[in-house]
Amino acid sequence: MSRIRRLTPRARGWSLASVPVAITLLAVLGAGPVVRAATADHLIISEVVTKTREVSGLRIGSEYIEIVNPTGSDIDLGSIYLTDATFATNSTFYFRITDGTPTTAKAGGGEFNDFHVKFPAGAVLAAGDTLAISVNGSTQYFEAYGRLPDFELYEDATTPDTVPEMEAVFPGSVHGGNPLGEQNTQVLPNLSDTAESLVLYTWDGASDLVQDVDYMYWGTSASVQIDKTGITIGAGTYLPDTAPASQQPVSASAQNFGQSYARLSADEGAETATGGNGLTGHDETSEDLGTTWQIAATQDPPAAPATFFAAAPIFRSGGNAPAAPYEGLTAELSVVVLSNSALSGVDFHYTLDGGAVQTLAGADAGSNTWSATLPSQTAGTVVVWWAEASNAAGATATWPVAAPTFSEGWTTGEAPDPTAGPAKLLITELATVGTAQEFVEIANLNATPVDMSDYYLTDAIFATGSQYYWRIAEGNPSQTTIGGGAFADFHAKFPAGFTIAAGDTIVVSIAGSTAFAGEFGFTPDLELYEEDAFPDAIPDMEWVFGDEVNNSIINRTGASPSTPTLTNGAETVILYHWDGTSDFVTDIDMFTWKDPSSTTTSMFFNKTGQTIGTHTYLPEVGTSLSNAFPTQAEFGFSYHRIDASEGNQVAAGSNGVGGRDETSEDLANTFELREYDPSRPSIGGGGGGGSTVGLSVEAKTFLPSMGEVFPIEFVSKPQSETRLRIFDQQGRIVITLFDSRFHGAPSVNPDQPSIARWDGLDEFLQPVKAGMYIAHLSVTDNATGEQENKIAPVVIATRLSK
Repeated sequence: MSRIRRLTPRARGWSLASVPVAITLLAVLGAGPVVRAATADHLIISEVVTKTREVSGLRIGSEYIEIVNPTGSDIDLGSIYLTDATFATNSTFYFRITDGTPTTAKAGGGEFNDFHVKFPAGAVLAAGDTLAISVNGSTQYFEAYGRLPDFELYEDATTPDTVPEMEAVFPGSVHGGNPLGEQNTQVLPNLSDTAESLVLYTWDGASDLVQDVDYMYWGTSASVQIDKTGITIGAGTYLPDTAPASQQPVSASAQNFGQSYARLSADEGAETATGGNGLTGHDETSEDLGTTWQIAATQDPPAAPATFFAAAPIFRSGGNAPAAPYEGLTAELSVVVLSNSALSGVDFHYTLDGGAVQTLAGADAGSNTWSATLPSQTAGTVVVWWAEASNAAGATATWPVAAPTFSEGWTTGEAPDPTAGPAKLLITELATVGTAQEFVEIANLNATPVDMSDYYLTDAIFATGSQYYWRIAEGNPSQTTIGGGAFADFHAKFPAGFTIAAGDTIVVSIAGSTAFAGEFGFTPDLELYEEDAFPDAIPDMEWVFGDEVNNSIINRTGASPSTPTLTNGAETVILYHWDGTSDFVTDIDMFTWKDPSSTTTSMFFNKTGQTIGTHTYLPEVGTSLSNAFPTQAEFGFSYHRIDASEGNQVAAGSNGVGGRDETSEDLANTFELREYDPSRPSIGGGGGGGSTVGLSVEAKTFLPSMGEVFPIEFVSKPQSETRLRIFDQQGRIVITLFDSRFHGAPSVNPDQPSIARWDGLDEFLQPVKAGMYIAHLSVTDNATGEQENKIAPVVIATRLSK
């Protein structure tokens, strides 16, 4: 731990346990006699630095909290807690940690730059010894003082160092640190210069009441003061504390740069010694801090420890894949964990339906990742798990923190109904040679019609550039993420309301309906884009991103104008389904071909283990040379599906409809080359019926400053230009949330409205003021010019600041 300084008075003039007197600052300065006073019989906070700065690249001070053991015995710190998160206005108090599962709202910490931590198990402060806790990490502390602290609130370096971290008391009760991946400077710990309190307390982890060890505050805000008088939690009731109006702060004014709040001695003055809520019976709220503390002219951190307490491993993340396992699936449990000393192992503990704890030994998967496979469970089984890491220094840590009070887990779901969700469709013919002749034919062999509103078609795989169709679920799709609109590739969505009748087949022309009709003598069901100067009656596929000129289907401008075409040498065409909100897509069908002489592999892919949001893709074979159609088509010939069986394709446990692995089909045996034979329109595809324009908002306010977003539901109608905008009360546009010219067609189904979410920012990404705003939906019919408008109020509330 730290150094023993019992016989060496501090610069501010007081020794600790072995000296039975306290020397006042006046005595040290020669302004008066030495005053004897009894030392405290428990741990005390002895110095606090809140105000720091950097001048010409040099660190002037660093926030820290100093704690002293003035007694004649060593003190176990394993049950000692420290917090600055009191906010009486919202009833946020440290002692509410015993009131069920602790949260930021109840016990405080993790928000508003506050923290709530405890010392690691096994830590000891020797008799008469002193320790320092750096609030902002050891790096800044060392830059300011040329020495290291005993503890840091969080690891601030990119890799863990020798300085041990204080432990969070619940997930997120202290933020910060590169290894933790938390760089949000709005929540990094920080001691307020104007008003704050610090509470040192002890709790055994089970009792209804905590016991105060020491308490101090500065400033004049009543929101940081403590009064537990008569509060009952469980079977315990707190004894009287000193009323806040009678409590005395260290100082009503803030310290200046280079100063600190410092105790004059180990004497707590006239503090009430019995009948209170303190560890030794003291009423810690009764100390007249104005007489026992001072604003010291200089900061006086203790010397660095001769030997550091063992630094525990640091968990960066953890989770399970798939995120919501269902019956028949195993689950991969994994954590990312770092350590200053070598990790000796990671164990994954779990329970089933609240039963006995079972353990899986984790395997080192590389890149600081450890994992274990939990066997499949029956539907309805409640699985709870947590991880425990240990290192060569003998220290341990858990994910989540404070496990098993906090844990990961799921309730095992029912195996999905193979008939539920998107319908299975088949790509039945592809023509890839020529310009006017290129098309994709799709068949619906189901007994019911299929609404194609959420189905997509693309040939834009480019593995070298990480362009993959499934990345559409990341949000904000672009040419970089999902491809299309460049290199003659396309990424298209079927028009809203378009259906394929039961047993019917449709054709999508790649080059446009005029070119197609000129070649085959009839029009296709759909065209990728309108190639004529004047729109015709053939529905166009919808682009997924971009604008009317440059979008995910066609790029008409720029140095390399790009119109869609299917590459004859090597390509993959994918038909898939995405509902527009989920973090995963469902494969419907795909076809890959490759000229045997070509060395191109950029159109091959494998989604196995890829994670977006909370979804991780299941295993699949992946498209490759081994399952691509091996012969290049010649002019006049196209790729035809032989039958509907899909050969020996894997039928379960993957990412297609009903669990099919669409990448596993042996296309060389399920397709063949024959002359062009596109299907003529019959019952064909068609648009949906009429729809009712609608706008719906929830009857509530929202707080963008708290990270809240406001959902706005809206419904448009087919073949219309749709815009959803926010106006202020003076009629000025604040921001455009949706514009069909750029975002594609919205929903026309009242039962499945589109949803836009406003985060309270204007078009310049600046937060707007609290107050009422107007959501305005305008829908203009492309054919008639008729416009429908809907409006609804949206209210941004305010929050009382701490």
